[in-house]
Amino acid sequence: ILIISVYRFSSNVTMFRVKEGDNIVFICPSDVRRSQKLFWTMSKKTYDDCGAPSSSQTVKLLDCSQSPKNTEFILKVAQFSEIPYSPHFRENDFVYFLGKLIYK
Repeated sequence: ILIISVYRFSSNVTMFRVKEGDNIVFICPSDVRRSQKLFWTMSKKTYDDCGAPSSSQTVKLLDCSQSPKNTEFILKVAQFSEIPYSPHFRENDFVYFLGKLIYK
């Protein structure tokens, strides 16, 4: 998922249907004037409210400002993840992703 514009996901209608074994690729912006953090939550209310990163309902998945610079993150859709703090996908449950864009 490459977020080129904040407006791309502003309507909250973007949904990806995934199956176990699929990969979701998150790509950090190449523009050095901005940085992005990616969070996930299982709470629709937190997602609808654009949940604050400090909320106990959100978990940081990716920080594009960390050094060495992360350029992409591949998340494997699985019931049990080998990566700490990553979501566990269960059939008919929703995982919501939230991005925070920071301009330098």
